[in-house]
Amino acid sequence: MLSDVDAALAAFNLELKNAGIDRIIEENQRQLDAWLKKKNPV
Repeated sequence: MLSDVDAALAAFNLELKNAGIDRIIEENQRQLDAWLKKKNPV
């Protein structure tokens, strides 16, 4: 059991950020936007 959940979550989020999670999220969003545009062209 964690004694300080907030600190553990902050550390986990920092590790994700250092590992490049922002690039992964951006790429996922780019692919979703492309798929939506293809599915519903305007």
